[in-house]
Amino acid sequence: MSKILYIDAGHGGFDDNGNYTTPSSKGKYFDHKKGTFHKGSIFYEGVWNRSFAQEFITVASAAGFHCVPVYHPQQDTSLGNRVELANNTYNVFNKQGTYLSFHSNAFKSTNRGFHLFYHPFSSRGKSIASKIVNPVNELFVDYDSISVNPLREGWMDANKTQIYYVLEATKMPSLLFEFGFFDNFEDAEMLFSEDFQYDLAVRLTDELLEAELF
Repeated sequence: MSKILYIDAGHGGFDDNGNYTTPSSKGKYFDHKKGTFHKGSIFYEGVWNRSFAQEFITVASAAGFHCVPVYHPQQDTSLGNRVELANNTYNVFNKQGTYLSFHSNAFKSTNRGFHLFYHPFSSRGKSIASKIVNPVNELFVDYDSISVNPLREGWMDANKTQIYYVLEATKMPSLLFEFGFFDNFEDAEMLFSEDFQYDLAVRLTDELLEAELF
């Protein structure tokens, strides 16, 4: 049980009929008015997060990681519940493991690229993030999805008054990934591609192995 990963599939939920239940006010989906995504031209972040999380779990498990999902397969699980499950399991596993929170971003439909956030006061989190950020970012660059400064401290705002909850509240080192911008059509097509999801899962798994989390 030395290589433990707590997998968080971020925001967004849907019901048994495939209807998205997350309020539009939370901005967790985008209608591109063209293309084919999760429901016609609509890209649902919660659906994509779960799809990639499952792909990653398959690849990482085959590589020897023990993956612990802390999200519900359909429902939009609260941040508090996800973190509580991870922390409780962390204690059972003798305080071992790393928390990975998977998301895709949205901002004005013009931005592209990959961002990786770490807790500004976590030396272990920063060390892991620093080791894996460039190789993962290179995959996005290969797909012409380019971001300036992909490695970032997990502050919530410009005044640095509050950091991301999953980075602050987890007992273990934690990283928050923003994989592309789902409101950008080119990034949405990239993210929706099964080939890209597999390539990303392999790249991230390889780099986490190189980072020696155990």
